[in-house]
Amino acid sequence: MTDRVYPSAQKLNPPPSAAVHGGAKTTQLYNPNRPRPIYRPPPNRACSGRRCCCLCFLYTLITLLIVILLAVVGACVFYALYRPKHPTFSVTSLRTTRFNLTRPDSSGFAHLNSRVDLTLTAKNPNKHQITFLYDTLTVTLAAAGVPSGNATAAGFSHAPGNTTVLLAVVSSDAARELDPDSVSQLGSDLKKKVGFPVTVVVDTTVEVRLGKKKTKKVGVRVRCDGIKGYQPKNATSKVGVIGVTSNGKCKVDVRIKIWKFTF
Repeated sequence: MTDRVYPSAQKLNPPPSAAVHGGAKTTQLYNPNRPRPIYRPPPNRACSGRRCCCLCFLYTLITLLIVILLAVVGACVFYALYRPKHPTFSVTSLRTTRFNLTRPDSSGFAHLNSRVDLTLTAKNPNKHQITFLYDTLTVTLAAAGVPSGNATAAGFSHAPGNTTVLLAVVSSDAARELDPDSVSQLGSDLKKKVGFPVTVVVDTTVEVRLGKKKTKKVGVRVRCDGIKGYQPKNATSKVGVIGVTSNGKCKVDVRIKIWKFTF
């Protein structure tokens, strides 16, 4: 019988750490004390200046649009609930008691002595809880475009649906001096039989009260045109001459003052 020779176990099973590289055996040993790599997350990129400006502008625009939208919605709801309307004014009566223009002097200047009784009617067309609170009213009268006197009327409270009648005596004493251009313009209109044009301007401030809430005071100017006045034939007449007010129209303007400017 032939004896067989078996290789040793060491040669048949080489250690797993052995590797062949370039025909040479190398052995890699595991080191348990080897430091492990530390994981670091990638740093956040800071936003650039242009990108930040764009985002800031976008957020500001969105906020502004939201505010405008809320204001429009609030105004629509307020209008739907209360249907607010501005007050109306009219000159219902005009009586000229005195309107004397002296003869011009050598320089063309003259004096005007006038008295005109006015009746103003103010109406609050609102039917809900909208009340107008007026301060003292200043009434100015101009004849043929020439200032011809002024007066004041007491302020009042204008309740919803209420009509208020105001009486004002607009006068100018004999000390009022008119320049040559005003004298020429007024003198020619006083000679007309159809009467001279009269303009009435009312200036005041008003605040609006809605229930228990009040707004800030704002300026209001009322201008009435299309009125005719007549010069009394008798300078000492106490009855006066009634003018024509049926064609008169009054326009109400809200005058807001910001610093030194009035709009």
